[in-house]
Amino acid sequence: MTVTVRKTIRGSAAAAAILWAMGSGVLPSIAQVISYAIPAGPLDEALNSFGAASGVQVAYDSGVAAGLSSGGATGALTTEEALSTIIAGTGLSFRFTSETTVVIESTVTNSVGGAVTLQPLVVTARRTEELLKDVPASVFVLDGEDVDRSNLTDFDDASLLTPNVDFSANDNPGRIFFAIRGISDLNPVGTGPTIGFFQDGVLQNGTGSVINVNRRLVDVERVEIVYGPQGTAFGRGTIGGAVNIVTQKPTQEFEAVLRSEIGSFPDYTGEAVLNLPLTEDLALRAVAYGGLSDGFVDAPFSDADDSIGDENIGGRASLRYTPTDKLTLDASVEFDRTAVEAPLFAIEESALDADPITLIGTFDDLATERLNIRGEAAYAFDIGLLRATTGYSRTTFIGDEDFDLSPPDNSITSRDSKDIAFSQEIRFESTDFDLPGRFGTLSTNLGFIYNDITANLGTGFVTNALGALGGNLSTSQTDVRNIGIFGDLRWRPIPPLEVAVGARLSFDKVSIDSIIAPTGSLTQFASPLEFTAEESFTSVTPSFSLLYEWTDTLSTYLSFSTGFRPGGFVGTLTGAPIQFDEERARNIEGGIRSSFLDGRVNVSASAFALFYRDIQVPISIDFGGGIENAASARSVGAEISGGFEPITGFRVQTGLGLTFAKFTDFEASVEGDQTGERLPRAPRVSLTLIGDYEHPQPILRDLAPFARVEYSYRSEFSGNLGDFDVTNLRAGLRGENIEVSLFVENLFNEGYVTESFIPASIANNEPPPEFAGQSSVVPGPTRRFGVVATIRF
Repeated sequence: MTVTVRKTIRGSAAAAAILWAMGSGVLPSIAQVISYAIPAGPLDEALNSFGAASGVQVAYDSGVAAGLSSGGATGALTTEEALSTIIAGTGLSFRFTSETTVVIESTVTNSVGGAVTLQPLVVTARRTEELLKDVPASVFVLDGEDVDRSNLTDFDDASLLTPNVDFSANDNPGRIFFAIRGISDLNPVGTGPTIGFFQDGVLQNGTGSVINVNRRLVDVERVEIVYGPQGTAFGRGTIGGAVNIVTQKPTQEFEAVLRSEIGSFPDYTGEAVLNLPLTEDLALRAVAYGGLSDGFVDAPFSDADDSIGDENIGGRASLRYTPTDKLTLDASVEFDRTAVEAPLFAIEESALDADPITLIGTFDDLATERLNIRGEAAYAFDIGLLRATTGYSRTTFIGDEDFDLSPPDNSITSRDSKDIAFSQEIRFESTDFDLPGRFGTLSTNLGFIYNDITANLGTGFVTNALGALGGNLSTSQTDVRNIGIFGDLRWRPIPPLEVAVGARLSFDKVSIDSIIAPTGSLTQFASPLEFTAEESFTSVTPSFSLLYEWTDTLSTYLSFSTGFRPGGFVGTLTGAPIQFDEERARNIEGGIRSSFLDGRVNVSASAFALFYRDIQVPISIDFGGGIENAASARSVGAEISGGFEPITGFRVQTGLGLTFAKFTDFEASVEGDQTGERLPRAPRVSLTLIGDYEHPQPILRDLAPFARVEYSYRSEFSGNLGDFDVTNLRAGLRGENIEVSLFVENLFNEGYVTESFIPASIANNEPPPEFAGQSSVVPGPTRRFGVVATIRF
């Protein structure tokens, strides 16, 4: 059974006066000296005593400590010194995952020979730090090592490694579409997402915009993907699930990393990381990155270069200040700019031949810029943890796009949009405390959040079809004000059983102010159309779960969760806005997690049934289109993942996703009755198999060889024109300070697409014969090879 000891709480600086009045406490520090008097005896008892004395949460499987003894620890010692003394001679090691959490790990020898390192995963899937095995939900984790070893640069690269998850790039590398278990965004003008995208707990896509989410995965601690509705823990816009990037934080150790990659498109990327202790209580961590790519899509029917490329540049700076043992202050600022010469739409035949040709003309200024600022204040005292987190983001998008996707460039849509979001969250996490009598223990997680989101969109549509200039210009501003109050109770009546219940009460106020003005002589209306509207939406999203640890290595769970997406408005060519209401989802899920063969094998599996109703979807009306709550859907399936490490350095990982997602009612579709049809971006089978080997001994100075192979399969789904599989290879030499590797992505040059649609027929010239009968598609990358070099100081 996992032993967890919590005696620390961090809180906000803003609440420091209140906390001081409530009582004093001490935030643990690795360098903090404490007087210990832990006697010799069973190791688990010694670790429990250490946690109580130091205030550090100690996480380990009881099987790791079973039968082991400790010599204890006495005297004035730092946290690290005390731990080292307690586990001396046991063959165990420890790893701090934060200043207040340490994981005890074991190295065991198997019959094949060699050692296997057991590394329990610590996650924040329920907004509190805990072991993955103790979370009653399906969670997929990519840690920083996974990101580096798979050569991942953004979420588009990560798509094929995640079962039942689709990250589909569209016409701009700066934006991406999410789908989890078949749930994706079917409403292009929503006021909230279906999949919440978070960075260090702060929502990044508050309006549902996909422009702000295809982040570079640079210097991350881990990426957590939480499946199913997460309305209680994460709030609005998490009907399908939540994705949370946890970035590396500044430490008191000097670190410098340089990484460079050259690929065959050709393309070039570079990254630099610097961690610098400034004083004994202040540290800086800075990250810079950039890249250029000629891309893999050709443009033979325009005056562009031979292929369509993009460029990206950005950076992040973080500060951590600990003026006292009670107070920790974090601040970070991040900027990113992605520009692309033209969208990646290609014709169907060439994409499936893995030789895509662009369908559209040349556009010079499709650019996305992002600014993110985050601050957090943490204060500690004896009864719990109080944390205040402030977030600010600004995203701008400027570009011209070909409306009919066929040459020449007659029908152009120009966009100039800006999203600004501010959020303030205050959250309290209590320690586990004993209930009177024999009623076990109870812990709480309570919070309040305020979101203020403004989206400004300027759009111009111009066409010279039939020899006449026509079109319209529109501007709109959407404001969303959200207040959320949430909490959960986690009760353990007996140590193996956890019963958790929670709920979130959300208030959303949505307003819109829009004007559509005609231009030219070929227009659908003669005078500007203006409208304003305002509406409020209230929602309650409860959750419930049971988790039982049958043995030290086997646990099961059953959970019920809910989610919602707020409603909003969409304008029409009559000037009267259409209001649509919120979406809702309910999810029932059961799962099992187990390890066996002395911990060399770890397996987790979950099965789910998700019911999605009042879906916001496009519909046809007399004067153009609109949005209504005109559909419902059901998604059932399972995720199974496992890991096996039979000998030193050799790991096998696998993930299997099964999804059967369909519309149960969608008669008002613009494409006709879709009832019974499969949901978009929902392959029934998604499979990943990874083999990773690192030789235990160096062969060249301190460099050891390594190799990695990744195989991914996706069955046919709506828009992808058939099933496909992709194989990636990587091999090289790795040492403590230097790593050099060669890679091949899409080894067999598989031709595949991630989205398919029929372009509008507005251009005044006939398209070239090559386009006859073709769909416009978004292709997957063709074969790419290159070299990566990393230097660490």
